[in-house]
Amino acid sequence: MDDNCLNILIVEDNPGDLRLVREFLGESSAPVFKTAHAGRLCEALETLAKGSFDVVLLDLDLPDSSGLGALEKISAAKAEIPVIVLTGQSDETLGFEALRKSAGDYLVKGQINTHLLTRSIRYAIERRKKEKELGVLNRALKAHSDSSQAMLRATGEAEYLEKVCRIIMEYCGHSMVWVGFAENDKNKAIRPVAQAGFEDGYLKTLNVTWADTGLGRGPTGTAIRTGKPGGCRNMLTDPAFAPWRAEALKRGYASSLALPLKADGGTFGALTIYSRKTDAFSERETALLVEIADDLAFGTMAIRLRLEREKVDEILRRDNETFEKQVRERSRELLYAQQELEKAKRLSDIGTLAAIVAHELRNPLAAISMAASNIRRKAGNPLLDRNLDNIDKKVTESNRIISNLLFYSRIRMPQFDTVDISAILEECVDVAESASSLKVPVRMDLGISKNTLIKADPLQMKEVFSNILNNAFDAVSSRPRGKIQVRAAENGGFINIRVEDTGVGIDKETLGKIFEPFFTTKAKGTGLGLYVCQQIINLHGGAITVESEPGKGTVFSVNLPRGPENGEKKNTDH
Repeated sequence: MDDNCLNILIVEDNPGDLRLVREFLGESSAPVFKTAHAGRLCEALETLAKGSFDVVLLDLDLPDSSGLGALEKISAAKAEIPVIVLTGQSDETLGFEALRKSAGDYLVKGQINTHLLTRSIRYAIERRKKEKELGVLNRALKAHSDSSQAMLRATGEAEYLEKVCRIIMEYCGHSMVWVGFAENDKNKAIRPVAQAGFEDGYLKTLNVTWADTGLGRGPTGTAIRTGKPGGCRNMLTDPAFAPWRAEALKRGYASSLALPLKADGGTFGALTIYSRKTDAFSERETALLVEIADDLAFGTMAIRLRLEREKVDEILRRDNETFEKQVRERSRELLYAQQELEKAKRLSDIGTLAAIVAHELRNPLAAISMAASNIRRKAGNPLLDRNLDNIDKKVTESNRIISNLLFYSRIRMPQFDTVDISAILEECVDVAESASSLKVPVRMDLGISKNTLIKADPLQMKEVFSNILNNAFDAVSSRPRGKIQVRAAENGGFINIRVEDTGVGIDKETLGKIFEPFFTTKAKGTGLGLYVCQQIINLHGGAITVESEPGKGTVFSVNLPRGPENGEKKNTDH
């Protein structure tokens, strides 16, 4: 604003009053008044939106507004522009109400002259300036108070710095605030550690230092190097700000203030504030912001000291407990290692024995099966079929037990391949339904696409889901309306498969042992099936869990990772 040339918007619908006001203003030589006119409130609002004005002279009786409504609407649209009410009504009550609603002055048309009108305009402008400055100072004081509270509540340095930046930005109304720490490397770089406000990648473009070079003579580098506040009143014209001008103007910044953060006789960083207005920082606001920066430096050091003290206290506490803890842990480790060694040896012996027994049993079973087949073919006697069917059934059951024993004796690393998990699930369901004597249809509810691919060993996947499905069929065998449902869904980088049945359920004690080798509740089971399933899923980097409630049913949940995203097949032999 040029104090010697002021732009005035006259909102007046009476041509005679308009001419008189313009005559009064035209008689003034200092300042010179440039006037624009609006005859209606709506025209005034449009003109204010398009132009730049220092004062509005407002008649309260307009074709589209009467009373103080026009004052309220103009003040709401342009709060920074003072409004002087001009009216023919000599009503002190109305005048006081206008002043209460932020009018700059209240003048009666028949009682004004050039001197009175000029003085009223100057006073209104100066009063609005002081009100604005007072508002800025009040917000700065509030920011100072809240930043002090932030130091008391902060649990960490980064949280504290971010909080203070946000307080300054929000209360003081500036565009962006950031904190940078001085590095003691060869380039004397300044590392941004916290910021708030509209930044849009600006800090990444800075490449600012605190060395006495072109990139170190800006506000932030100068503040750190000299230990004194520095600033840029106008980024468009200040030659020292040239290295950062283009990026700053692109984001709407116009001026800045940089305040040193000092401790122990040196400067360790700077608090830099950016504004969208040129020459935005008054002397009084700067003084308050310097106090905030000093508090920020003190608070940062206090937090560091507190954290170091807590760290030392924690080390001392741990040292006092270390010896006893190490002894206890070592004892537990030795005991656990001994138990695992005994368990491994026992399982290895059992595995070897299982392989031998399975091999020895498979040959006579094959002979029995062949003999039954020959009898059926040669005899052709329907009376024998029932007995022969029973022989076939028992041979099949025995072979299944032998297969479990053999599988347990040589659990191997998975041979990973890209497999369609939905196709495997459908195949396992078909096989389980065909093998079961129960007429229990399995409901498939796959929340995944038909071609959902994962990295897995296809044979081992079939082993796992066939085993779980067979258990589900066994569980519903004694339930007249038993149901089995298979669900699948994606969960992050995993595929979750759930096999749910409404069978007899499992009690809590049995549930805790269900994955232990050789634990079974079946008269003809080996107790190896679920143990093997767990080993396979673990080798695939997944997890298997079970939930059950007696009388209501059981849910087995398998989580399998999708595997590498490159889609290449990967076979591994160990």
